[in-house]
Amino acid sequence: MRQEISLCGIWRFQIDAYEDGEQLGYAEEHCDTRFWREVYVPCAFDDIAPEMSGYEDVGWFRRTFTLEGDAAQQYVALRFEGVNYNAQVWVT
Repeated sequence: MRQEISLCGIWRFQIDAYEDGEQLGYAEEHCDTRFWREVYVPCAFDDIAPEMSGYEDVGWFRRTFTLEGDAAQQYVALRFEGVNYNAQVWVT
């Protein structure tokens, strides 16, 4: 039986207008996201806050989840239905 986990819901979000998030460790497992904005996904940048209207630079979304039981040892497919242009995804 295939296990499905919906990742819709509350995520952490941080803008990255200078595109230095990777160097700042945003993709690292222990990145401190306490001061990142909480957003409900799926969403568009324009939906996050009024000041995000028209924002077209990089943004980081972050969410933690755990695979249960044998799922952690099996093939896992991630499906992103809300990525409009391109995305880089880190799974740790």
